[in-house]
Amino acid sequence: MIACTLEKAGYKTGLYSSPHILNFNERIGTASEPFEEEIYEKSVRELIETIKSIKIVDLPAQRPITWFELVTILGMLCFKNAGCDFAVYEVGLGGRLDATNVIKP
Repeated sequence: MIACTLEKAGYKTGLYSSPHILNFNERIGTASEPFEEEIYEKSVRELIETIKSIKIVDLPAQRPITWFELVTILGMLCFKNAGCDFAVYEVGLGGRLDATNVIKP
């Protein structure tokens, strides 16, 4: 509802939610539709380059990055590359270690 309201007010708004039902891009897009494929492709390329540069010894407790953390970062990159004015994140009950906790409202 928040993303729809922002879109109706004329703002370019990204929406991050889960789960997806049919296609992965249902998780990262706008309230009304996915982004153009070029946005996802550019964002995935940026994500891969960034992840390649990270050394496991530099991560907290040398723990590998989780799938959800990667998807959350991908969402952030997509919103940046799409030129979103706002990003709305669905957050759950992941607790203090949930990847969405890094987002500052």
